[in-house]
Amino acid sequence: MNIIQLGHISINSPRTWNECSKDQLYYIASQLQKWRPVFSSSKAYLKKEQSKAVLFIRMALLQVMLGVNPFNVFSSRTRAFRKILPEQMLDLLKTVDFIFESNNLTENKFPIINGLHGPADGLRFLSVGEFAFTETYFLKYHTTQSEEFLNKLCATLYREQAFENQDHLDKRAKFNDASIDSRAQKIKGWNSHLKQVVLLFYIGCREKIIRDNQSLFTKTKKGDKQKQNWAELILDLSGDKFGSMDQTSDTPIFTILVYLKKLQKQADKK
Repeated sequence: MNIIQLGHISINSPRTWNECSKDQLYYIASQLQKWRPVFSSSKAYLKKEQSKAVLFIRMALLQVMLGVNPFNVFSSRTRAFRKILPEQMLDLLKTVDFIFESNNLTENKFPIINGLHGPADGLRFLSVGEFAFTETYFLKYHTTQSEEFLNKLCATLYREQAFENQDHLDKRAKFNDASIDSRAQKIKGWNSHLKQVVLLFYIGCREKIIRDNQSLFTKTKKGDKQKQNWAELILDLSGDKFGSMDQTSDTPIFTILVYLKKLQKQADKK
């Protein structure tokens, strides 16, 4: 945490995604769709307006991170914020820039949403089958921006509680792709910002999985045979090592990744 002094008030401000509070993360998720056009604009004649918009976004985010309510003029925190000198403000604005650089969110700040239980931090208990479906819906949503696929992504990760498995660290019912569509209908009525929070969490965990397993996620060169998708990978791994297709699908994704890296090392030695 960054410790920021506003007058006589000391404030803890997050310096990483995981240090953000639920309210701060919810605010970020609620603004993402509005921020994207501002940061993605490349038209030269709009640069001045774009610069002003980015400054406004950073300033609003800074106030959220510091717990400053700009509409409460009687708040001592708001009054102290308004007295910040321009050169000091430039330094303070830098404390929120990590949000725009990369998403490394791996803590699930919303473990239960409307009675459905979400995955553990870092997607710790995610199965191969669950990852395959989540990734499919993620890529489809990324391509189409259709709410249908975001609903299904949330429905894959968030499930009813498994009462028969109370002692297990993963409280969710066992993954069953047949139940995704019916659960997606319930999730359709969720607040859109909550869905974006789930998406942010998945992206953060996904990025960490890719970083930790870079050798398995390298891009193919132009002209090379396209790498297998997750469904093909599950089929190939089915057999003596992980059992049947269904058994392989139930295997934790991190177990599979460790095994694949072991195979890769053996192949490199040969």
